[in-house]
Amino acid sequence: PLVGSGTSLYISGSWTSTGFTADKAWMWLRRRGTPGTLTFKLHSNSAGNPGTVLQTVTKTVSDITEELSVLQVFDWSGTQVLSASTIYHISIYGASTDTIANHWEVGGTGDDLADAPAAGYRAGKKSTDGSSWSTTQFYPFFYVTDADVARRFYPFIFDQCLYVVDRKDNGTTASQLYINGDRGIATS
Repeated sequence: PLVGSGTSLYISGSWTSTGFTADKAWMWLRRRGTPGTLTFKLHSNSAGNPGTVLQTVTKTVSDITEELSVLQVFDWSGTQVLSASTIYHISIYGASTDTIANHWEVGGTGDDLADAPAAGYRAGKKSTDGSSWSTTQFYPFFYVTDADVARRFYPFIFDQCLYVVDRKDNGTTASQLYINGDRGIATS
């Protein structure tokens, strides 16, 4: 949980971009009680830690009314160009006044009390102040994505494989064909 007096008031995750124009991010969240404002940030990289803030989105209990776990969108104004092969970070934190009875919980993997990642886990970061970061085994679930494309999908089976073709609503952008799995012929 993101609790005002804990060492994990701020948590962060990072990834290496493939190069695209980011429009929003998604995270698993759960609200407990009536916490204060939740703040999500997209950062550049600074020596392995969250650096310059590129985008910021805030949420309150009026935005997230359910106390069940939800996949929450953080849709910032405009877009953000992310360069290929470049590390970026997201960070999320609750209000310093949040308590164990009134706080936000973030979905992720690992143990938020551990100081180092277990084998096979990517290292997350935690901070008490948002400026001094330390490695943690907890890694938040998040997804940064480009803008939604208005389109329809048409699935079909061909030669025992599932395919999907899309048709963009704008009528001018080329369709794309997707396959579920791989096709090939054994040669040896």
